Amino acid sequence: MAPELKRLETVRDIPSLALAAELADGPVYLVGGPVRDILLGRPLHDLDLAVPEPDLEPFSRALAARLGVPAVPLGRDKGRIFRLPTDTQLDIAPLWGETIEADLARRDLTINAMALPLSTNGPMELVDPFGGRADLEAARIRFVSEANVIGDPLRMLRLFRLAAQLNFQPDPDSLALVTRHAPKIQSIPGERIHDELLAFLSEPRIHPLVVLMHRQGLLTTLFPELDPLDGCGQSDMHHLDVLGHTLLALDRLEALIAAPETALPERAPDIRDHLAGPKTAALIKMAILFHDLGKPEARTETNGRVQFIGHETAGVRLFGPVAQRLRLSVDEENRVGSIIRMHMTLFQLEESWRSDQLTPKGMYRFGRNAGDLLWSLLLHALADLDASQGPKRRDRTREGFLTFLHHLLGELDRQKKNTAAAPRLLNGRDLMTELDIGPSPVVGELLDAVDEARATGRVTTRDEALSLAWKELRRRSGRG
Repeated sequence: MAPELKRLETVRDIPSLALAAELADGPVYLVGGPVRDILLGRPLHDLDLAVPEPDLEPFSRALAARLGVPAVPLGRDKGRIFRLPTDTQLDIAPLWGETIEADLARRDLTINAMALPLSTNGPMELVDPFGGRADLEAARIRFVSEANVIGDPLRMLRLFRLAAQLNFQPDPDSLALVTRHAPKIQSIPGERIHDELLAFLSEPRIHPLVVLMHRQGLLTTLFPELDPLDGCGQSDMHHLDVLGHTLLALDRLEALIAAPETALPERAPDIRDHLAGPKTAALIKMAILFHDLGKPEARTETNGRVQFIGHETAGVRLFGPVAQRLRLSVDEENRVGSIIRMHMTLFQLEESWRSDQLTPKGMYRFGRNAGDLLWSLLLHALADLDASQGPKRRDRTREGFLTFLHHLLGELDRQKKNTAAAPRLLNGRDLMTELDIGPSPVVGELLDAVDEARATGRVTTRDEALSLAWKELRRRSGRG
């Protein structure tokens, strides 16, 4: 017996599945992704059972009672399932059709269209009517049928997501189906695309598959906002058009996410901690895909000189409908939008630094505005720079940019120590009492000015802080 088939016997060692087999009066099948993962020797994160419709609820509740967990109904009518919150989440769904083969025929990919009957005492026998095991051996992702793609066009995106997750190659015939039916994905509700897209973006290596999605027509069908980037010429900082640059920047970003020590070795632990946040890597990748969305609109050319003044602002505006269509949360939209809006800031600060015009105040304001997106912005800028290889790029070397980042981060560290060492020099009540002013937004603005001055070393005592606040108030009232 092949080693992967021997792994099927380990199903009997999973307590919930052994109990399911014991309780079954009729056919009960382990189906889909768990079967695939057992054959691949991958860890199991959830389990999916299929049972005939008449047995669904009594079987689910009996199994839940034996396991000591609730049977939580989800959905309704024919889509109803029962979820058992065990250590490895267990979902019990009705069998589609009269046979397991009919059930598997309705699934998305051949590697997800395999089943194991649990209600037998003999050897575990794989039910594999569409060659899923052979596709696993060939590291191939393939649709079960064209009809299933038409029935749920989201499966086209899932083809690429599973290819990224498993490091498999999409089958050529399946890619042809993507090209044929790409427009149908526009019929899928945004919240479904949202979940599948974020899962795809969370995989460590998606660049080659995003390029493939573009070749097959799915990328710009899914995001028509990217279409104007294709063929949009750039300045001599670049060697590619805007879309080519965008895709290359994604490639460079993934390399930095995988090994941040190659660019910022001393900061790699902080960057890894940042990337460990939920959806962080996925949202940075989303931002890199849309960071130059405003360039076609902002493009001007005078005497052969191409410029994109204000493309960041235009990009944020154009990203708004994308975020709404994808049903991004407020936090997700804000994070991606903030990266798009600020993605040129580090380059602008570097130019000021090189001309000896960058002040501690300017660095403080960048750090304050960046907030917890600091590392996202640094990774984004490095990827953006690495994807720019035009003749004028020699004026901004990677080494020079890294030297600037080292200086910037050192100053931000120093400022953080200045403000973290002791409590604030003043609070709002102090300002209202000492300056004889009432509650208003001005109080918060004066506190921000004092915090900035303290971080940059311009004030160190309470009296100095009060003096600065008084001068700032007089300046605002036109009496300074």
